[in-house]
Amino acid sequence: MTAKRIVTPERHIGLSTDTKPTHQRAGATFYEYDTDLMKITYDDGTTWVKKEDRTNADSWMFGTPTLSSANNGKARWIRGTTSPLDQKSATGWLANLYGGVQTGDDWARVNIPVNELPVPAFATAKWSYYM
Repeated sequence: MTAKRIVTPERHIGLSTDTKPTHQRAGATFYEYDTDLMKITYDDGTTWVKKEDRTNADSWMFGTPTLSSANNGKARWIRGTTSPLDQKSATGWLANLYGGVQTGDDWARVNIPVNELPVPAFATAKWSYYM
């Protein structure tokens, strides 16, 4: 694929394997949509480095999930063979959430921390579910 300039001045998009543009002004950016990295040049386009900002300062996309519950609710991790409809493979860890006998204040939940993601990064996340 050929790298394309998408906005003026000097904002480019392409694959990580594409040849980066040269003869650019300092501050020109290049978004690698296959790696979800924003690169920036501080010289004339000879050197491109990862641009650090609030969307990529951390190296993780999803944090460690935690379980919570209250009153009659129960939450625990279970492992075993499951239907492929329950997750992306037939085995693994699942959050077993049980709301309990409802008295109006019973609950169970799974919390999954997620870093801020630029819109193109949602393709990388690929969350899916079955209802």
